[in-house]
Parts: sequence; C-alpha cells; structure tokens
Amino acid sequence: MAHPLVRALARLLLPHRVRAALRRTWQPAAAPVPVVMPLPVRVSAPAPPADPYRERWARLDEMLRDLDAVLGPNPPAPGRRVLFFSVLPHWTDLSLAAAVVMAGRGCEIDFVWSPFAEYVEKPLTADELAGLAASGPAAQHPRLRVLNTLQLPPGELTPELRAEAEQIAFVDAQYSVRREEIDLAPDSEARAAYEFRLTRLLPVMAALAGLTDRNRYDVLVTANGAVLEFAAAYRLAALRGIPRVTLEYHDRKHHLHVLQGATVPDLDTTAAWRADEPHAFTPERERRVAQILSGRASGNWAEYIWQCQKAAPAPAAEVLARLDLDAGRPLALLCANIPHDSTALGRGRAFPTLAAWVRGAIDLFAARPDWQLVLRAHPAEPLMDPVESLEFIARSHRPGGLPANVRLVLPGDPVNTYVLMGAAHLGLVYNSTTGVEMAAAGIPVVVAGRAHYSDKGFTRDADTPGEFAAAVADALAAGAPRLPPRAAELARCYIDLFYNALPFPFPWSWSAGLIDDYREWPVRRVLSAEGEARFGATFDALAGLPVPVEERVRALS
Repeated sequence: MAHPLVRALARLLLPHRVRAALRRTWQPAAAPVPVVMPLPVRVSAPAPPADPYRERWARLDEMLRDLDAVLGPNPPAPGRRVLFFSVLPHWTDLSLAAAVVMAGRGCEIDFVWSPFAEYVEKPLTADELAGLAASGPAAQHPRLRVLNTLQLPPGELTPELRAEAEQIAFVDAQYSVRREEIDLAPDSEARAAYEFRLTRLLPVMAALAGLTDRNRYDVLVTANGAVLEFAAAYRLAALRGIPRVTLEYHDRKHHLHVLQGATVPDLDTTAAWRADEPHAFTPERERRVAQILSGRASGNWAEYIWQCQKAAPAPAAEVLARLDLDAGRPLALLCANIPHDSTALGRGRAFPTLAAWVRGAIDLFAARPDWQLVLRAHPAEPLMDPVESLEFIARSHRPGGLPANVRLVLPGDPVNTYVLMGAAHLGLVYNSTTGVEMAAAGIPVVVAGRAHYSDKGFTRDADTPGEFAAAVADALAAGAPRLPPRAAELARCYIDLFYNALPFPFPWSWSAGLIDDYREWPVRRVLSAEGEARFGATFDALAGLPVPVEERVRALS
C-alpha cells in the first residue's frame, strides 16, 4: 500500500484520470490467511524510493567541497539571505551551481526547487511520485539549504495568491498547448492544461508562502519570472515585498540577462539607452557592430546559443525570382516571433496578439495589390514546435489561399532572411530582434508589439491597428525610402548596447552542455581572483546588489 504522504500528494498533484489509473495500487491487500510459522521471520524494511536526481546531488557534493575549500575553517558571517527558486532539471542544475557561488560570495541561501521534470501533464506512478517527494541531498550545508517543495509545510493560500495562480495558469496553458490564442471551454485541451497547471502552481505557492512566513529574505532569485512555477515564485515574492531578480540566457553563449525588479520578457533598456547618450558612433563601435551583423547575415552563429540563420546568402535577384516577387514594386518583410514563446506572450501594443497582427498585415496588403508582403516564419519554430505557427495563422485566416501579393517563407526554406532584408523597403515586426537589425541597415521599421528597442528614435511604434496601417502606407507610398543616416546610426548604437554592454558574462551556458562547462569552470575557479574579475558583477547582480548600468555602458568606450 502506498505511503499516506504519497497518497496525499497524488490527490493534490495528479489529474483525476491518472489517479483513477493508479487507484488499485493504493488499495489495501486482502487480509492474509494466518499461517503458523515454525520460526520467526525477519521482515526487511521497504526500500526507499529511487531518487531520480542522484547525479545532481553527487555534483552538488563536489561543488560544496570546492566551496568549503574556498571559505576555509572560519568564514565570515554571510551578509545576505537569499531565496533561490527553480524548477525543471536543466534550470535547477544551473541554478544550483550559481547558488553555490553566491554562497561563496557572502550569501546564505535557501534553495527551493520543485522536483517535476515536465511542465505538461505526464503520468506518474506512485513509486515515481514517492521518488520525487523524497529527493534531495543527503546533508545540508551551513550556507546552502536545499528544500524540496513537496517536503515543505504549506502556508495559507490567500485569495490574492489564488488569483495570481489563475493568471499564471492561463499563460502556462498557452505555453503548454503551444498556442497564443486559446479558449478555456470545458473539456478543451486548453482547459485541461489550465487546470493541470493550477495543480502545479498552487502547491508551490503554498510551500513558498509558508517558508516566507517563517523566514526573512533580502532577495528572491529565479529564472524568467513570467511563466510556470518561476512566475509563481516571482509573484509571491512581489506580494510579500521581497526584492526580485530574474535571469535568462542571452542570445550569446556564456552570457545572461539579469533583471532586478522585472521579469526577463519585460526587459527595459531605457536606463542603458539614457546612459549611452549622446550615442556617439565611433569607429570602434562601428567595428564591433559590423562584426555582429556580418556574422549573423553570413550564417556564422558560433557565438550564439542556437543558429537562427542556416540558409547561405544568395543574390537578391535570385531570391526574389524564386519567390516570384517583383523588384520594381514596394516590398515589406514581416519577421514573426514564435507566438507562444514567453518573449511574445502578452507583448501586444497595436494588436492584442501576434496572430491578430499577422492577420491584420495580410488584410492590409490584400487591399493593396500594388504592394508586396513576405511573411518570414521564425527559423527556430521547429525547436519549439508551435501548434499555432506562422503558417497555421496565415493559412487558417485565408483558407482559400493567400493574396496574390503575399508570400510565406517557412523555417526550413532555403531563403536567407538577411538577403530578404536587403531587398525590402520596409520591415514589420512584433518585437523580434530583426527589427533593430533592419533599422541598422537603414530600412524603415514599424513595430506592432512591445519591443525592448521601441521608442528609441529609430523605429516607428504603432499603438493601434489604424496607426500601424498608416505607418505602412506612409513608408511604402514614398517609393523606396531609407532611414535618415542618424536613425540608422542610433540602431547600430543600440545593437552595441544589447550585445556588448547589457548581457552579464556567465561561466556556464545552455548550448555547450553544463557538464563540460562545470569542468571548465568549477566552483573553485569561479570563486578565484580570475573568476571574480570576470564574473563578479554578474553574481552581485544576481544577489540583488546594485550594479549601475552606467558603469557597464562606460566600459564599452
């Protein structure tokens, strides 16, 4: 018979149909027929549940040995109390390593993690659930306690926390079913995803509520902050008045976004842009930016986490001919995000959703056969496998076929996006990075969503569908307009900031493989003078300490 803790957890965390499939394993066996035994029989204790994260705890032991070697026998008292939250295997492994380094730099850390490996519904047996519930390191460290949410006494789930959980669950349902536009109708896939996400979010919020009732923290650290249990931790901390820090991988390998007081999708570069004034476009800055742009256009993405451009450059006339486009007519290039990704969800400005923007653009160009539009799907779509892909949005909007002046370029098509940029008279984006790249090339850009580079003087930012249509008409009515040279310079200054000043250097990277990175940068090396010189500001920022953006901008000059 399953342990009472496992049964209770299953009632809380497993969907009804999964519980039904497992119910027979929880029923007590029929009373056995008494048997007279000639000799007493030793009954061995039941084996403990298998811990699925044994390798993680072995690596943590090694890291903690490094930590103790650096701290020595009489370390100074820690100066900051940190609540570090994580979920999902990769993020938890990486976050643990970061937490150990922070412990070596003067923090006392409660590292809280949710042990589930998937954010979508996956059937779990009673034994698997028991293994998750019991998982954790064999011993705790004075500077770093590792706490499994399934082992923490829950606090009160207030109406405010439940309301936050419901908001997060809706976004999570979009993320889980891989669709931006969903309807929570009864018995729908989106409704099932929404309810399942609530079963994951509420216990985490209750566990963190109890923990923050019992302890005072100087800062909460978590990844992303906008989706999944990361958002649950972020919003609970906001309600409790705990300062918050979020992290996310930057496009460049071995670099992070680190935001204090905001989620990563809400990246605000206003202060950095102000610190860069008067945006001097020096030869050294031009050299840095030209290197970035030429590498991305040519397909040399070795410096980045994933390669978003695989098609080799080709002559523009050849690409236009392949797509049956007329070089003598105005051409707009629409570069889409992946609709259900957290970078696009909830980022509407002129349109409520990315899908609504795509439909609006198609209708706008359908009414103007003298214009041409290329819809360019995000090359990383296959990695995230959206149900609501750009092709799905476009073809479901026009099931009889796209307008004669609209072309659709799919992720795997052998078309280089940067060649299309060179042929385009206008760029249309929601909040894709291609917007600032096109502006840097002197191409006018109309932004329909909330982009981190909006309102910086080199894009036209629409607040309504009418403003979007007017901006497109103004640009294409002018024939083949180019941005004023100074506006293109501003875009290139921004690229320098985004790729060279704002990202924080970090010893470990998503794409390189954490195990290899741990060997290259073990904790003892990160805590050495060499590591401090390279990564010290990063770990200060993660701990919620002030790292003035002005200093990072000045370091470029």
